[in-house]
Amino acid sequence: MPSDFQNAHDVLKEWSSIGTELHIPKCDASDITKLHIYDFDNTLFNSPVPNSQLYTKTFENYLRSSPNLSSFGGWWDDPRPIETINKLMNNDNDRSEYWNENMIKLARMSYRAQDTISIVLTGRKEKLFVHHISKLLETARNKWNNLEDTDKKSYCKDDLLFNAVLLKKIRKETNTLEYKQKCILSFIEAYTNLKEITLYDDRVHHVNKFKMFFNSLNNPRIFWFVVPVPPRYHYLPIKDELNLVNKFIQETKENEASHPIKVSRTPMQVGYFLTLSSQKKLLHWALNFLRRINHEDKVSISNFAEYPMYIPCVNPGQKMNKNQVSKCLTKFDNIQISKVIDNAEKTPEDIIKYFCSHNTMMSEWSTSFKVVSLATREPTHMKHSQSRNGYKAVEVYYKVVPTNMKNETWTSYNSYIIIGYNYDSNLTHQISEINLLLGNPKILDWRDVRNGIKINTYFGFFSKKDCN
Repeated sequence: MPSDFQNAHDVLKEWSSIGTELHIPKCDASDITKLHIYDFDNTLFNSPVPNSQLYTKTFENYLRSSPNLSSFGGWWDDPRPIETINKLMNNDNDRSEYWNENMIKLARMSYRAQDTISIVLTGRKEKLFVHHISKLLETARNKWNNLEDTDKKSYCKDDLLFNAVLLKKIRKETNTLEYKQKCILSFIEAYTNLKEITLYDDRVHHVNKFKMFFNSLNNPRIFWFVVPVPPRYHYLPIKDELNLVNKFIQETKENEASHPIKVSRTPMQVGYFLTLSSQKKLLHWALNFLRRINHEDKVSISNFAEYPMYIPCVNPGQKMNKNQVSKCLTKFDNIQISKVIDNAEKTPEDIIKYFCSHNTMMSEWSTSFKVVSLATREPTHMKHSQSRNGYKAVEVYYKVVPTNMKNETWTSYNSYIIIGYNYDSNLTHQISEINLLLGNPKILDWRDVRNGIKINTYFGFFSKKDCN
């Protein structure tokens, strides 16, 4: 064995992006028989993505895919979401919120294996992200690797260590896939005794392309495995994300070479919004109920395709005045909105004024309701009730009553009714139809529900960002 292992692994030094993350194996290149490759975004790391609850699908797709989103380019070209999440991670104790624990365990075994090279291979641009990814890894190791977790034994001193971390360098390859394939070919050429390559990636498109790539090599000595990983992500705090998106939009407007989009908002919704867990629970319960009474398995609910479901206090599109808000917010001592405004104590008048000045605002004042009846009808925004996959589409509405009459609740209607929208399908028509229903619920045939499901809600204002 040569005494200088540094010279035996030149390919690692050639492709490595972060000097402090380069760990040369203490063996000769001929001893390496396995190459393990870990994708970074949404595979190893729970990268931030646009929160679908805040935008219509049209605007969300724009945020995810536009190459001219900000002064840096697209969402994945801009380092600011990663920079924001690194600050959050510093103040959080739950590693699984930011990192995929299953991938960490596999990477730990890869790094410890003496016959294996383990690398992180990401399409993030080196010149923009080398500092941020280096800081993420360093922060995570400093925060968790020295903790003693005797029960779970999930933290180890060599967690998140790899032989190298590879970011996309400035080369002639134009896309991430080509770049990664060029890198892999270099490793195959350098390690002539490779017998196995395992690659982990969350994107189905990339998984399929890598399978085709390895098949095209026609190399009988190498067994390869492309492992699809369920994507994991982390939403930024709503205030932080909206601030970032507003900056992106402003930068696009200031760039004369770009074609800025016209940003708008969906009509204002004011009322009691179901928590995400309550919405999921209610949809699951309603589907089972409909299948049972209709003796039909292929049923889909068309008007609750997106978050949020809510109980309106006023007509959709209408904003409440201070007097109406004060009727909804009756227990101010239980309201805590320090996450949104400063920690100073606020009077009821301050809180009402703050609510009335925002497009999106959820209090931490909650109340519970119970479903007492249910009604269905064919979708008013679809040409026919048969969806593409053969499922019968129906609109569902729920009448509810507060479970605790001591907590005062208020609505301008005679009944509390849960409604929802399909935001990307003729929203104006849907609102018009729903306003008719809210004003006269008797136009529907309501079924009483025994042992109605309990749901939790928060009072607030809500509208989604949209674009055209």
